[in-house]
Amino acid sequence: MRMEKKEFDKLIKTLEDGIKDIFQSANYKRYLDMMLQYPYSINNTILIFKQCPEATLVKSFKAWNKLGVNIKKGARAIRILCPVKYQYEPDEDEEDPLIKEFLRFKVGYVFDVSQTSQKEAPHLVQNLTQDSCTIASIIKRILDHEDDIILEDETLNDKVNGYLSLEDGLIHIKKGLSDLQCLKTLLHEKTHQLLHDKNYDLRLAEIEAESVAYLLLKKIGFDSSSYSFNYVAAYLDEYDTRLLKAALVNIKQAFEKLSPWLESYLE
Repeated sequence: MRMEKKEFDKLIKTLEDGIKDIFQSANYKRYLDMMLQYPYSINNTILIFKQCPEATLVKSFKAWNKLGVNIKKGARAIRILCPVKYQYEPDEDEEDPLIKEFLRFKVGYVFDVSQTSQKEAPHLVQNLTQDSCTIASIIKRILDHEDDIILEDETLNDKVNGYLSLEDGLIHIKKGLSDLQCLKTLLHEKTHQLLHDKNYDLRLAEIEAESVAYLLLKKIGFDSSSYSFNYVAAYLDEYDTRLLKAALVNIKQAFEKLSPWLESYLE
């Protein structure tokens, strides 16, 4: 048990260091791409990223074996946190006789596909035809069904592609943008609409909104990284670990909520 606690404490330190490392602009895109690949918790996604930044698909030893895939000899396992439920049954003389259920964590082990006999990871992101007509049709369907999004060119200057009005909740998008830029801006502002109010930290709000827009576009087969990560880099700063962790949680939750919304407008 003593060795287990030492390993657990080391893993928590890895988690804290990993949060800081992620928000270096060179690493952030890889982390978000990793978030798309598998449904692990924020903590475990960070731990996987910190220990194996090139990971694309991870499973336990048992899960790989069930698929008929072998782990390469000498492969070093990636450590994660695994929740374990346990029950506490009180003594007969205790005031509360009910059985209580608790949750604790132990160290678990997973392996990336690169550490197995599998030649490559399956492509989990479906690519759509890179045609502006495809994006334009998505935008048209959104505008036809959503009454809180306005295309306009009167109030937006050259440096602003869109904004969310906090007074009436309306999203304003500049006319004349390219189709991909228009959809990305729309998704960015939709994230603001979902997550943020006037009291929210501006820099964190922009990081979260642009990150969610990138993830949503990537999921349906479009890449905005050439714009999005230059944008995010402009807002990255020395935040404390608690705020950075909260931003990652918000990004994941907003992405999971907006994904079915966006997919409902696909053909």
